[in-house]
Amino acid sequence: MKILLNVRWPVGGIRTYLRYVYRRFPADEYNFTLLAPVHNELEILKNDLGRRLKEVVVSTPTVGYMSGKIIKMLRSEKYDLVHSHGLSAGLLAALPVKISNVPHVVTLHDVFFNKMFSGYKGTDKKLAINYGLRLPNVIHILGDYPKNNFAEFFPNLVRRSNKIEIINSGIEVERFSIKSNTDVRSKFRADNNIPCSVSVLGFFGRFMAQKGFATLVSAIELLLGGDDKANVPIVVAFGEGGFLNREIRTLEERGLSDQFRFLPFVPNIADAMSKMDGVVMPSRWEAVGLVAMEALVSGVPLLASDCLGLREVTKDTPAFTFPAAVPSSLAKVIKGWATDPRKDDFEAFAPFAASRFDVRNTATKLQRLYARLAHGLPIESLGKAS
Repeated sequence: MKILLNVRWPVGGIRTYLRYVYRRFPADEYNFTLLAPVHNELEILKNDLGRRLKEVVVSTPTVGYMSGKIIKMLRSEKYDLVHSHGLSAGLLAALPVKISNVPHVVTLHDVFFNKMFSGYKGTDKKLAINYGLRLPNVIHILGDYPKNNFAEFFPNLVRRSNKIEIINSGIEVERFSIKSNTDVRSKFRADNNIPCSVSVLGFFGRFMAQKGFATLVSAIELLLGGDDKANVPIVVAFGEGGFLNREIRTLEERGLSDQFRFLPFVPNIADAMSKMDGVVMPSRWEAVGLVAMEALVSGVPLLASDCLGLREVTKDTPAFTFPAAVPSSLAKVIKGWATDPRKDDFEAFAPFAASRFDVRNTATKLQRLYARLAHGLPIESLGKAS
């Protein structure tokens, strides 16, 4: 089956999702052409997909340019299906793909808020989304919570039950089942000037407002102003993003630099995660919490906000949870975790997490969806996440 993957932003969670899911597709049955802008994570994705990836067509992220590329590609090559990842990618491809009469799936890696649709521009934006998402064959949503969020803003689209397909995300669980030994963890601490007596809390989000790094900084500041400074953890942040330099300057200005370590972006976080005493996700929202899944499968204590996109992952797990964007609540949770990390509970839960979040379930259901669309069959619409 020949599939055109249309990806406007092949970074972060979308890039990880593509890696996890498409590496589970049989390489002798599927070949993918990827349309995406140049980015340092694009090279990582190319390596991840390996021989499944027949071709990479480089674009710019501008709407007009990418739409033009799609039109040319659909005219010069016959594809069994186009799969757009992300709302903007789906919208810019919707009309060209519809005209070409090729089945089109749009996966929403997005969360919607009232402020997005305020004022005249917001109203026009909502109308454009309502119209644009009528054109694809399938709107693929990553879980029940994201579906509820989508339904709140676009109820007419959700009522089209033959258009919505819910398939939960997953991860490569075997990658996160390997534990680091004491010597490796000790070396990591020594290399990063972290005393053995201090807990290490890992932050694996991009440096953007959505990921809540500012909330984490304020929580650490509150703890340092308390009466138990000895139990305040060192935060090790892995990643990149447009606000990284600003965050580092903010820490310097607030006298908090000694409490944080910044390490380079790593495409495979399994090894780094295994060296942490805990993983923190202070996100304000998530389309789907892949890092939370990874931590739970690793058996590493997880501290996660209750934001949209994380609640679904942390439900019925040992995760420490707190209200999103409330530094005092996060500080309280960090203090409780530092006192009693409940490591045994997380290690005992890890096998259950591996079963629940195995990406093979996701890949199998997505392959089934592709097959039905390619053969002109109606989708098996799901009212609940599968």
